[in-house]
Amino acid sequence: MRPSLLAAHRQLLTTYEAARRAGVDSEALARVQRRWTNLQRRASDRPDATLDRYRDLQLQLLDLIEERRSTGNDW
Repeated sequence: MRPSLLAAHRQLLTTYEAARRAGVDSEALARVQRRWTNLQRRASDRPDATLDRYRDLQLQLLDLIEERRSTGNDW
C-alpha cells in the first residue's frame, strides 16, 4: 500500500473511532464501514481515487460527529 494511502487509512480509522466514541448512530457507522471495506478492495487498482474517497468518508464522519454533538444527546 502506498504511504499516502496508509496515512489516509490511519486517519480514517482514528476518525471512525472518534465517531464511535461520540455516539454516532451504529447504522450510519455500518454504512461508512461498508463503503470503506469496498474501497480497500479496490485500493491497489485505483490508489488516487481511493485516497479521494477516504477523504470523503473522513469528512462524512466528521459531519456525523458534529451532528451528534450539536443535538446534545450525550449520555
